[in-house]
This record gives sequence, structure tokens and C-alpha cells, in this order.
Amino acid sequence: LAGPGPSGLRPEHIQEMFRARKRCVTGRLRRMWRRFLDLARAGLLPDSARWILGSDVMFLEKPGKPAPRPIRKGETLAKDVAKSLIRDHKVKIERLMKSFGQYGVGIPGGAEALFHARATIQDLAKASSQKVIIIADLDMVNWFGRIEWPAIRQGYAKHLPEMLPWTEWCTRTPLEAVLPCGRKAVINRGTGQGESDGPLKASVVGGEAVVQARMVTEAHQVGSWVDAWFLDDGQIFCRPEQLEPILKALDTELAKAGATRGSIAAGDDIKSMLTIIGPEDQRQQVIQGLSGYVKDTCRIQQTEEELKVLGGALGAATQQAVEFHKLGAKLKK
Repeated sequence: LAGPGPSGLRPEHIQEMFRARKRCVTGRLRRMWRRFLDLARAGLLPDSARWILGSDVMFLEKPGKPAPRPIRKGETLAKDVAKSLIRDHKVKIERLMKSFGQYGVGIPGGAEALFHARATIQDLAKASSQKVIIIADLDMVNWFGRIEWPAIRQGYAKHLPEMLPWTEWCTRTPLEAVLPCGRKAVINRGTGQGESDGPLKASVVGGEAVVQARMVTEAHQVGSWVDAWFLDDGQIFCRPEQLEPILKALDTELAKAGATRGSIAAGDDIKSMLTIIGPEDQRQQVIQGLSGYVKDTCRIQQTEEELKVLGGALGAATQQAVEFHKLGAKLKK
């Protein structure tokens, strides 16, 4: 069974109603359902219907992390509205995500494709590069929970206006989420993990931030750079002299939306990682010349250190073999 929201309503309950034997009953039910979806998608539901925006919160363990991952279990009715919008505008959403270099929404197998492309590029760079290349693996701090609602509305207004009326209705006033202890938390930002359109909202905001950052770097003649994303996990390929202006431009745009990669000075758990590839003497010069800003917001991968990207291990064959045996040992337990 699918997980219910605070009301206990599940998709299976609605499916059972549509299986009623009397056709006149199911006919009225279907007309009522279409009317509900039409009003919701147009943002015209009455305030008395805002109970469908409620959610329960559950916490899932993060491997190797003390803080759990909060997952919001929303009401089935609200999920169905979001799913219907995504289904009807699937082609446009896929086209938009491809333009953003975003492989986490609307692209089946996007993580696997991105991982293999990254591994190939890194191997080629190590084998043939005579100049230093930097691959920056970027990650956000509490990405889904930090995004400001105005940034989501602005992103939809620009790129997916078809999604805007429903989102404006949902974010008109703060929402409530029921914690496992029974207390209620007020929510006035973010796109909860567990929402049907949560990844889409986050990706539109992130994609627009990258677009604006690229415009800034072009205006300052930083030079061309390449990026690819899986939700909030980004990969940037650039030259050493480009790194700081790219990161500063991107961080500035992300901050406008309420997001951040965090910093050591702020006490954050920094997850952004730099892989510096090139001749060893040049590589060491680049590491020594990294600015304080870069060192405060990124970690530097050591040559012998294993790097995990999108859940997969990158590195020497011996390192990957060790990781494979670790996974095998876990499966035996």
C-alpha cells in the first residue's frame, strides 16, 4: 500500500471507489474527480480545501551521518494534482531539464548515465591531460528544505507557467507538518522530500541559478565551462583560474533562492569536493594557489582517497575492488 498523509487516505481507497458496480455512481465520481483536478490545477480551490496540503514527517537514517533525513508524507489528493500536471507537461519538462543539464528529473537512468560519463571523462583526463583540469563535485546543504517559495514561483513563472497556479495556491500561506511526536511544525519554505513535484521544483530553481551564474561569468569573460547535475549534486569541469569566479557566481545566485553549499567557517558539513587532474608538479602548484574562498567551501580529494559520485566509487581499480568487497560483505549480513 502507498503511504497516506494525515487523513489516512491512500491511492488504493480512490481506486476502490472507482470500482463501484453501478456505472451511474462511477460516472458521477469521475466527473467530480475531473472537476477537482481542474480547480486545483487552476489554483481555484477554496481555502477550506487547504487540509489536503497537510503532511506527516518521518525520519530516515542517513548512512554515516548522525542527522536523519526528513521525509514528508503528503496527502494523496495533493500528490495526484502534482502528478497530473507533471504527466500532462512531461515533454516540456524533459526539454527544460535537458537545457539545464539536469539528469535527476524526467530522464530515466540519468544517474547511471551521468556516473559513467563522469568516470570516462576523468579517466581520459588522467591519461592525456598536459594541463590541470578541475572537476568540482558540488553538493548543497539541506537543498530541499532551504529553497524559498518566491524562488520556486519565479522559476515556474519563467519556465513552467502551467505549474504556477497550483504552486501559488499551495504556497499562499504557511503549512503544517505533523512530527512523529505529534507536535506540528510550521513550514514556509522548501520543497519537501516526498512531494511528487519536489524534485522538479528544486531542479527549476537550481537550473535558473546556474543559468544566471553562467551569464555572470560570461560578462566577466571567465571562459567556457561545462556542468551537469543530478538534483543538487553538480559536476563542474573547468580550468584552475576559472574555479573561484564560477563558484562565487553560482553561490551568489543560489543564495538568492535561499540555498547554500555551506562553508567551514559557518560550521557546515562541507560535501563539495575538488578533483584536480594533471601533471603532479602543476597539480601541487594549483592546490597551493587555491584561494581562501575555495578552501572554505570545498574539500580537496587526495590522490589515494576514494571518491564517491552519485553513490558509485571512482578511483583506482584496487580502490574499486575494495569497495566492491565491502558491498558484498554487507549483502551477506
